[in-house]
Amino acid sequence: MLPATLPDVRVRQTTEVTIRQRADVGGCRRLAAGLAAQLGFDSDRISDISIVATELASNIVKHAGAGHMLIHADAFEQGLHIVAVDRGAGMHDVAACLEDGFSTAGTCGNGLGAAARLADTLDIFSRPGDGTIVAAVFGRNSRSDQSSVAGVAADWAIGAINLPLSGETRCGDDWLVHCDDHYATCVVVDGLGHGDGAARAAELATATARDCMACDVESMLQHMHARLRGTRGAAAAIARIDHRSGEVQFAGIGNISARIERDGENTQHMISLDGIVGAAARTVRVFSYRWHPSATLVMHSDGLTSRSSFSSSEPRRMVSPICQAARLWRDFSRGRDDATVLVLQPAFPMGARA
Repeated sequence: MLPATLPDVRVRQTTEVTIRQRADVGGCRRLAAGLAAQLGFDSDRISDISIVATELASNIVKHAGAGHMLIHADAFEQGLHIVAVDRGAGMHDVAACLEDGFSTAGTCGNGLGAAARLADTLDIFSRPGDGTIVAAVFGRNSRSDQSSVAGVAADWAIGAINLPLSGETRCGDDWLVHCDDHYATCVVVDGLGHGDGAARAAELATATARDCMACDVESMLQHMHARLRGTRGAAAAIARIDHRSGEVQFAGIGNISARIERDGENTQHMISLDGIVGAAARTVRVFSYRWHPSATLVMHSDGLTSRSSFSSSEPRRMVSPICQAARLWRDFSRGRDDATVLVLQPAFPMGARA
C-alpha cells in the first residue's frame, strides 16, 4: 500500500526557467527567493540569492540571447543551487570576467564578481564556442561554516539535475545520496512513464532505499522490488562506494546508466540487468568495480542519451559536479522524457574553471 504523505513536489526537483528576454528575469528571481524561504534561509541570504539569480539570468539575455536557469535544493535539502546554462559564445578568459569593471556587453561589469562574493561557491565552466554554465551554491547556515555549503557531505561533492517532462509538474525520476563515515550510497530511479504515477513509484523506491540504508546493495534493491508491487514499477540502480577499500558495489534493474570516470583513463560502465522493479525483475546481481579518490561517479535515467559522456581528455576533476550534471543535461537530454543526472566525486576546493 502506498503511503499517503508523499510530497506534491520535492524541493530537490529541479525547476527550469527558460530565459529569452528581460521579462523572464523577474520570474526567475522570485522562484529562487521563494525556494530559499521554503528552505529556511534568513532575509539577508534571500536578498543575496535574489541578487545572484537576477545577475545570472540577466547575463544569459545579454551575452547568449537565450538559455535556462535551473533551481533546486541540494542533496540534503540544506542549501540551494542556482545554475545558469546557455549555448552562447562562451568566455575566453573566465578569471577576467570575474574582475569588477570587466564587461563585453557595454555594462559596468560588476555583476559576476559580485555573484562570486555573495554565493558560498560560484563555479564556472565556459569555453569559446561551447556556451557557459555558472553554478551558484548557497548553504543555509553561515558562510564561514564551510561544512554547511550545499552539495558537500563529509568528503563528497554532489551535483544533480532532476527535471520533469515539459508540461508535467512532478518528475517521474527520483534520486538519493546518503553519506556516512565509510560509504557514499547513490540511488537513481526512473518510474515507468511520466507524471504522478511515475513520480509516486520513484519516490516510494527512494523512500525504501532510505529506510534500508543499513542493508547491503542486493537487499536494498530486493526491498524496493517488494514495495513497488502494485505501482507502475521502475528502473533503479544503486552504487555504494567504500572509500576505505576502494571498491564500488553496484546493482541495477532497468535502464539506468552508471559509470565511473577518471581523467586520462577509459570509462568503466557498470552493468544493469533487464527488468522492472516492482513487476518483472530477474534475480538481483551485484557487481564490484574499482574506485579511486580521483574518480567521478555518473548516473542518469534514460532521459539522457546513452552516449552522454565527454572526451576522456577533458579534466572532470577541475569542474564541480553540479556544472558537470548541468552540462550533461544541456548536451544530451532527449527532451521527451523526465531527465535525471547525478554526479558525485570526492570533494575538493571549487572556483572558476575555464
